[in-house]
Amino acid sequence: METYSSPSRNSVETENHLLKRARELLICGDADAALDLLHAMDSDDRTADALHLTALAWTKACKPERAIEALELALEQNPNKQGWWLDLATLQYAQGRWPQSADSFGRAAALRELDGKSLRLYASALRLAGEYGLSIETLEEYLSANPGDVDRRTEVAQLYGMCGFHHEELRHRHVLGAKRANASSLAALARAEMQAGQMKLALATAHESLETEPDSQLGSEYLVMLLHSEEQTASSVRDAHEHWSRRYTTRKDIPPTLKHSAAPKRP
Repeated sequence: METYSSPSRNSVETENHLLKRARELLICGDADAALDLLHAMDSDDRTADALHLTALAWTKACKPERAIEALELALEQNPNKQGWWLDLATLQYAQGRWPQSADSFGRAAALRELDGKSLRLYASALRLAGEYGLSIETLEEYLSANPGDVDRRTEVAQLYGMCGFHHEELRHRHVLGAKRANASSLAALARAEMQAGQMKLALATAHESLETEPDSQLGSEYLVMLLHSEEQTASSVRDAHEHWSRRYTTRKDIPPTLKHSAAPKRP
């Protein structure tokens, strides 16, 4: 164990030398030794850099809550370090502290534009914190610079759908359909078209999806779409139900005939 005598003007090791040594220990993977050195310093004299380094050591030692505490103290002294806010936001996110994580990402974004990875995590924290509108805004900002990210575009489309903005959802669903035209993306597009009141398009898209890959769930929704279409007749709807039954119903889905028990004997 390395030791450090209490800091003073006559101390042999200066604080900078101590911090340098603690960093070396962390690089070598010895978080406990680094913490021993850092904790030997008088807590009242710890600088923001020392507290940040302590947070890194606690993270390395798998003590995220202690790391969060140290980072919060460091940021009280120096709130203009974007990287520290991002470190704090990431730790809070990993601990399921979504509102706090979103707030920390917001503080980082106020200092300087976030990179793509941070924007993705920021949007996710906002969504998990229930801030759907802000999450959408953040994802739109990310997609403006990364238009080819299919997963993030799917996420923002889902958020628009959840919030009832189906025409905005459709805008992203059409892009997704062009990038990844499979049964799943077609089914999602059909549902969005139905919610947006574009029933004719929804029927065509759902039919295309079902022809690509049979899906009993979408098949059931397709029947509902037919009922809302003014172009359908009673005969065409009946035929569609019969087709669904033949395609998706098997013998095991049909309940067995119940046998009537014998009538009870009367006294």
